[in-house]
Formats: sequence, C-alpha cells, structure tokens
Amino acid sequence: MILSRPSTALVTASCIAMIKTDLRFRIAAAITATCILLIAITGVILYAASEQLEESLVQQLVAEELSFLIQHHQNLPEHTREVSPSVTHYIAGNAAEKAALPSYVQGLEPGLYDLDIGEGRGERHIALRDVGSTRYVVVYDLGPYEEREEEFKLLVAGLLLLIILITPFIGLFLSKVLVRQLTQLTQKVAELSPGENIVPLYQDKLEREVGILARTLDAYQQRIKEMLRREQEFTANVSHELRTPLTEIRTSCELLVTDATLSDKSRARVHYIAKAEQDMRAHMDALLFLARDQSDASKETVALRECVEDIVVPLRAEIAAKKLTLTIDIEPQISLQLNRKALHLVLLNILKNAVNFTEAGGISLRFKNSSLSISDTGVGIAAEALPKIFDRHYRGSDSSEGFGIGLDIVKRICAREQWGIRLNSSPDQGTTVQVDFQQTAAA
Repeated sequence: MILSRPSTALVTASCIAMIKTDLRFRIAAAITATCILLIAITGVILYAASEQLEESLVQQLVAEELSFLIQHHQNLPEHTREVSPSVTHYIAGNAAEKAALPSYVQGLEPGLYDLDIGEGRGERHIALRDVGSTRYVVVYDLGPYEEREEEFKLLVAGLLLLIILITPFIGLFLSKVLVRQLTQLTQKVAELSPGENIVPLYQDKLEREVGILARTLDAYQQRIKEMLRREQEFTANVSHELRTPLTEIRTSCELLVTDATLSDKSRARVHYIAKAEQDMRAHMDALLFLARDQSDASKETVALRECVEDIVVPLRAEIAAKKLTLTIDIEPQISLQLNRKALHLVLLNILKNAVNFTEAGGISLRFKNSSLSISDTGVGIAAEALPKIFDRHYRGSDSSEGFGIGLDIVKRICAREQWGIRLNSSPDQGTTVQVDFQQTAAA
C-alpha cells in the first residue's frame, strides 16, 4: 500500500493541462466543425444554384439562337449563319434533308430538349421548330462546358480540402486567445495558499465573464481567510484548555506512583492512566499540527538517529516490560531537511502501534535510500484489512487497542509533507512500514 501527495507544481500543471486539453481544444473543434459545415453547405448551395442557372441560361440561349436562325434564314436563305463550335444549326426543308438529321433529333416534336446522346459524346441541348414544311434545329454541345465544370469542381474540392486543413489551426489560435485570460486566472488560483495575505485576482482588463469569476474567487478567498482565523482561534483555545487538565493528570500520576502505600493493582492503574494521558497529548499535538497547517519555513536539518532515540524514550518502559528487542540501524551522521514535528508525530504513532501489537521478538528501524523502515514481529495484518488500515477509526484486530486515529494522522501528515508511505504485512509474520522522504540524506 502506497500513499503519497502530488506537489503544488503538479496540481498547477494538471489544472492548466485540463483547460488546454478540454476547453481550448473543444472550442477549436467547435470552430473547425462549424466552419467546415458552413463552407460545405455554402458549396452545395452554390453548386445547385449554378446547375439550375446553367440549365436556364442554356435553354434561353438555345431558344434565342433558334429564333435568330429562323429569322436569318428567312431573310438570307442562301447565307449560312455560324455561331460557335458548340452550336450546330440544321435546316431541313424536304424529306431527304429531314432524313439526314442526326438520329437523336429524328422523331422529336417541336420544343426544347435536354438529351444525353450516349456513346460518351455527352449532353446536348436541342431546340426544334417547324415553320411551314421547314424544320429548324439548334443543337448546343455541353462537352466543353462540362470539362470546365469538372475543373471548377476540382477547384472547389481543393479549396474545401485546404480550408479543412487550415481551419483547425485557425480554431486553435482563436481558442488560445479566448481562454488566455482563463488560463492565467487558473495559474494564479493554483498558486494561492491559505493565509493572511489575500492576492486579488480581479483586474479591470479582464473580460466580463472572466472578471465575474475572478470577483467570485476573491470573495471566496475572503471567506476562507475568516474561516481560518476562527479555526486558529479555536485550536489555540482548545490547546490551552486541554493542556492544563492533562498536566494536572500527569502530575497527579507522578505523585501517586511515589506513594509507598499504593497497592500493585492501584499502581498499575496509575501507570495506565499516565499512558492514556501521554497518548492523548500525542494525539492532541498531531491534530493541532494538522489544523495549524505548518509551512515549509518550519523545515530544519534533523539528525535522524538522534530524533528516533528521542521518540522511543517514552516507549522503552513498555518495550522492556514485554522483553522486546529494539534495533536502530541508522548512521549517526545521517541528517534530513524536514519538519521535525511532523517526523516526530509520524514515527511516534508508527512505533506505538508496533509496540502495542508485538508480544515477542522485536522492533527494528533502518534507513536506506532516503527511506526509513520500521519493522516488527507482531501479529501482522490480514490481507483484506490492508486497504482500510489508514482509514479513520478502523481497527485491524479485536483487541481494545485498535489502530484508532493514529494511522489516519500518519497518512495525513505524510500527505502534507509530501512523503510516501508503504505498508507491508502478513498475519503472524509482522509488519513493515516504510516512509519515503524523497530527499537525499546529507552525510
């Protein structure tokens, strides 16, 4: 089981990455999809409109050309009117000439036609009119126009593809501009820490929506400040009110122990009361430590072996009573830069559990690779209990001395100090707790 706490920098990076990967790219995707959709719809509409316009224009052209052909032939019957390679005129005045007309024209009644003549020759627009016994025919070949139309389609497709490729970058740029202030505000919020000094987040240059968010966060900062002030006053009062009766209990126990008339049973009860007072004082110190949110400024150079020896002093009587061995395998020159109070509280809770649940054998402490291991030969912990062992008030055994809030305090202090904690245990095989300080021991 490993427990650790991410650093402030990691939280900040996670917040910023969340905005960039979610909001920014979602905005860019929305802009891209909208632009492509609008361009595609516009292209389809323009293409359909151009097809309809082309159809009407060609029909008008063919009809007008037929009228000009009839008028020209009636005025100048011997003169042939040439218009363009795409337009062909036919004038059939007798049966032989009518039989010589193209096959796709024969059999058609007077009117306007749009025919695909097949054989790969493309589409023809045809206009027929009979004046007396003479048939006038105008055929408009759409082949050259269709070639230009295909070129136009390729051009439109190329432009659409180019726009599809360019639009995501435009969307990313626009989304970056849109979320820039929000990203900056997120960075400032991630760097905030509870304290007396409030850093205002609102600025006049902020956009309206971001400004509203900044004002809301500023008001929230003020509420947090007031809450922390009240909590600090409360913890200070609690500390004062509890220490006085605890001191009286300890003093009374010390006086009672010196009474020669005290029976062995009563003397054992006095020792039990003194131990309960000591445990209550340790828990109170731990809870006050967590409530007061000690800052990094409280870190100092700590001689690890000396600190461990100080911690085991109040436990030596119980260790000796159980005839346990205590091994401290820590070089005297090893020191760490950390919060001494936090280290004292963590090790005291771990060692108290080790002593409480070890009836034979011993307890050993070893330091290696920036990690301190506390091992015992006690009753151990069942596999199904390991995931819950750091939960508040969870008891890993049926004895009256359960794990209580001790290991929950250990977990919370380690999380605050950014230490990792690992626990390995097996029933009847003992338990090893490893605290990773993630620092380099200074010799």
